[in-house]
Amino acid sequence: MDIETYGRGMLRGVIGVIFLAGVILNSSCHKALPLPEPQYDPRNISRNDTYSVGPSIAVGPDGTVYVVWMDGGHNEYDPSRLYFRYKPSGGEWSEVEILTDTTRDAWAPHIAVDPSNNLHLVWESDDPTPGVLHSEIRYRMRSPSGEWSDVEVLSNPGSPVQPRIAIDPSGTVHVIWNSGAIWYVYKSPNGDWGVPREVVPFAYAGDNPSLAVDSEGICHLVYECSDEICYVEGSTTGEWSERVNVSQSPYQSTYARIAIDENNKPWVLWTENDWRVGYSTGIIYYTRLIGDTWAQPESVPGTRAGHAWPRNKSLFFYGGKKYLL
Repeated sequence: MDIETYGRGMLRGVIGVIFLAGVILNSSCHKALPLPEPQYDPRNISRNDTYSVGPSIAVGPDGTVYVVWMDGGHNEYDPSRLYFRYKPSGGEWSEVEILTDTTRDAWAPHIAVDPSNNLHLVWESDDPTPGVLHSEIRYRMRSPSGEWSDVEVLSNPGSPVQPRIAIDPSGTVHVIWNSGAIWYVYKSPNGDWGVPREVVPFAYAGDNPSLAVDSEGICHLVYECSDEICYVEGSTTGEWSERVNVSQSPYQSTYARIAIDENNKPWVLWTENDWRVGYSTGIIYYTRLIGDTWAQPESVPGTRAGHAWPRNKSLFFYGGKKYLL
């Protein structure tokens, strides 16, 4: 299932806003009482009464935290725009910036920061014309001084969705998206975008891709393929590998994520629907590449989510330890 398409109808939600419930009245004072001000949870960074959904977060080398999300509508059918805030290390959150207009629905933002503290953003821009199925994968870059570049279109004509971005230690930007086949394009530091090319043919492609790049600039890609999780790897100019089924499960495997460990090896997480327990009952499984062989998949203890699927999940490596979010 396409989580982002599913999410248009089901995952929209409103960031909670707490309003002042009462005021203290002074009977001896006849001054007009001020109108109640919204009182927000201090963790609420969107701070408005519209739908705030689909956030993407990245942290720069200097510790600055960047967040982009979809916002601006009062119901799930309003066109969404991309909103942006950042927080320097030890500092306060910036004012909200709106990065797109309302002429095209902005969807599924994904961000990454390069070694020079440039922020890179990709998103899906949908044609709002009723009955028209057309979209574009768009890109902008923000410099450390705060200037945003002009919008660039990375995709070929069609209906591309689900953009993903990753950056290697050299500063090369890698982007993939799903358009029936899975497409790939890259941009070297201070260079131009290359020509998009198909790296997973339509016959072998699938939904919900996840992309990671190792220290040598090799791209590692996983995606859903016929209720399994498939993996391919490739470089900026070389051929991409044949797909490998890394889940090898008799049950439905969805929502894959990939991460690179401290030894420069890929790990893959996914959610497996355990039909033995009940419908839509998910457990997180994982595997990793040992040498040239994928390890036997194992479940992560304690990740059964009752009657739900653990969707978004991330695996981090630091100091020889693994951290699952």
